[in-house]
Amino acid sequence: MLVDMNGDGSNEVVLYCSPESTQVLHYEEGVIYSYQFVFRGMKRIHQNGVYEGSDGAANTFYTGLRN
Repeated sequence: MLVDMNGDGSNEVVLYCSPESTQVLHYEEGVIYSYQFVFRGMKRIHQNGVYEGSDGAANTFYTGLRN
């Protein structure tokens, strides 16, 4: 998916990978940065860059990658 994850006006590439992880590719000043999240740590990404995550069976949070 393409979505502006950090609010800088440019879309990041978000890949759902196997085994169960999420990869975010971010381009900045001629360099591509890669960030990997465990599946539970980044899921249900919204078009505004906010995503749902969980750090355990009983905990859910909403956050984003803002500058």
